[in-house]
Amino acid sequence: MPIPFRSWPARWQLTLTSAALSTLEQYPWPGNVRELEHAIYRAAIVACATQNHTELELLPTHFNLNVELMAERINDGPYEPVLATDLATMTQQFQRDVIQKTLEDCDRNWAATARKLSLDSGNLHRLAKRLGIK
Repeated sequence: MPIPFRSWPARWQLTLTSAALSTLEQYPWPGNVRELEHAIYRAAIVACATQNHTELELLPTHFNLNVELMAERINDGPYEPVLATDLATMTQQFQRDVIQKTLEDCDRNWAATARKLSLDSGNLHRLAKRLGIK
C-alpha cells in the first residue's frame, strides 16, 4: 500500500507490507493522529538505513511500538460498557471490572493490586467492600 505524504523526501517511495499494516491496525494509538504520522516517519528512517534504495518497504520490525499495549488490546479487546440507567452505576461497574481483572492478574494479592492501580491498600479494601467484591 503506497503512502502519499508531502513531507517525505522526494526520493522515497514507501510501501507497507500487510503485516506492517496489521501491526498498525492492532496498536491502540493512545495519542492522536500525529503519533501515527511520527511512527511511520521513524519507520521510514529505519527502513532507509537498512534497505538503502528509493523504494522502501515498511515491515513490522521497523516500527518501535509498545508491544504491551498491543497485547492488552488483543487479549482483552475493547471495553464494552454495561448499559445502565445512570452514570454512577456504570462507573461502579467499571471500577468493579478493573479491580477484579487487576486482582486476577496479581494472583489475588491485594497489596500488589493496590500498587498496580496506584491506590492506598486501605482505600482499595474499602472500595472493594463498597463495590461488593469483598
